[in-house]
Parts: sequence; structure tokens; C-alpha cells
Amino acid sequence: MNPRLIRANIALFQGKRSETRRLLEEYIAEQPDARRSPIVMWLDAHSQPRQAERMNGLNILVENAPADDNYHRMAKNYLAEEQRYAALLDDTGKGRALRPWQIVAGIVAIVAILGLFVLLGQASQPTPEVTEEPLFIITEEATEELPTPTPSPTPIVQNEVQVIRLPDGSLPFAEYIRSGGQITVRGVDLALRAVVDARGVPQEPLTGATFYGVLLEFQCLMPICNNVPEAEIYVRLSLDGSGVKTTEGLLVAGEPQLAGRAAQGQTVQGWVVFELPRNNPPSDLVVWPFAPTGSDERPQEIAVPLS
Repeated sequence: MNPRLIRANIALFQGKRSETRRLLEEYIAEQPDARRSPIVMWLDAHSQPRQAERMNGLNILVENAPADDNYHRMAKNYLAEEQRYAALLDDTGKGRALRPWQIVAGIVAIVAILGLFVLLGQASQPTPEVTEEPLFIITEEATEELPTPTPSPTPIVQNEVQVIRLPDGSLPFAEYIRSGGQITVRGVDLALRAVVDARGVPQEPLTGATFYGVLLEFQCLMPICNNVPEAEIYVRLSLDGSGVKTTEGLLVAGEPQLAGRAAQGQTVQGWVVFELPRNNPPSDLVVWPFAPTGSDERPQEIAVPLS
């Protein structure tokens, strides 16, 4: 595979859509005939910033790529999963989610109303009389200091981590030595409550959906792991067996993300976030390792039980 296409694949996996498009443009400039290549259409579709544009690009790929091509099948399956997911949300009768500007406007309105109530409450209270009493009582024998109030702890909202065990008592894990390392499931949260975007803005799931989090530990088994966890990760839903990738750009507030670089033997721990239908929980975490260095063929997917 052309090195630019390899780098474009890596950039797309890291969520760098603009970088993916830049690499594709450089590749097409050198090879104009490659614009209708299935892999180029696949990368171009997923590098688009808007969901509608990505869906349109995948439809173009399905229409132009041969039916026996892997990217034709992948695009077709992706579109089918999107349709099933939309149908699941529509079944709840609340398939339309609020737009981001509506959420921000609602938050601003709530803050303004609360501020108004605070001001009115302060205005209605009588002004206390000021008495000039000393803070310290001084006598000839001793000086007595008034007691200092003890601050009460502020409650912190935390997510509910559940540990999953295999029948033998061990934690679920997936090992792929030739192309990466080992992933161990340290815990799951069926309904994350503290999810933010890359800017730290709190996020809410779509109506009828929930944020599902998996706490993973990755151990690097290569000399250098440049793209932790050196694999594509998604979950397989229990009702229909369809797969759902991690949701791009979402983080667990105050917790590390499973990303970065690691040296051989080093472990990295972090969360991955999925947005899933409430009535279709996942049965397995699926790890699809990247192709080993010098090979274009990726290893088989590894299913890790989550229930």
C-alpha cells in the first residue's frame, strides 16, 4: 500500500479528518486515476466533517465499486448499520435529538434564570445590623480566638465502574503479539454520566441512547507502539450482532483516554466511549489489530466477552 494511504488510514483512526483529506489530496495529485479507487473513496467519505457528507460518500462508493470489493461490502454494511440504528431510535418515538446550539441556548437560559432568583432572594432579605464586636476577646490573662468553621467536602459525580470476570476469575483480554500488544478489560460503565468533548463541554446522548464506557489497559508488545492501542475497537450488540465503533471526540471527564505512544512492556490505561441504544446492550468488545509492519493483511478480529 502507498505510504500516504497508510498514513491517511492512521490519521483517520486518530480522528484527524483534515489530515486524512490532506494526505488523500497529495496522493491523488500524484495519481489522478486513483480518485475512483475503492480505498480512496472509503477514506474520502470518512474524512468528511459532516455525517450527511460521509453517508453520501459511502453511497457513491457502493454505486461505483465492484460488488465483490471489500470496501464495497464495508460501506454497504456501514450504511445498513446506520439505518438500523436510526430505526431503533425512531421506534422510541423520540428519534430527533436536540441540535448543539439548542443545548447551549438552554444551558445559558437556565444559568440566567438561576442568577435572577439569587439576586431577587438577596434583595428580599433584610440588611443585618453591623455590630462592632472584636474577632478576638483580649483579657489580662489570655487571648481567646473564635473557632474557625470546618469546610464540608464537595460531592463529586463519579461514574459507576463494574468489573467483569471470566469463569476462571480472570479479566477478559485480547492478545495480538505480531501487530501490537495485549488489551485487558479493567471495567465497564453501562451509563456514563460525565462525558465531555475535546473542549471539555459536557455532552448528552441522543434520545433513546446511552453513553457506554469501557476502561481498557493496553500493554505494548512491540519495540515501539506509535498508535495505542494498535487496533480498531468496536462493540458487538447483543440483539442483532451489529458492530458500533467508538464515538469520535468524546472523553470521560477527568479520566485518561486510550491513546498515545508506548514502549515495549509499557502499559497505558484509558477509557473508550460508545453511544449505544438503551435497549440493545453490547455482548462483546471486538479488537481488530492493525496489519503488522511490512504486511498489508490485517489479523483476524478478536472478540472479548462483556457479559
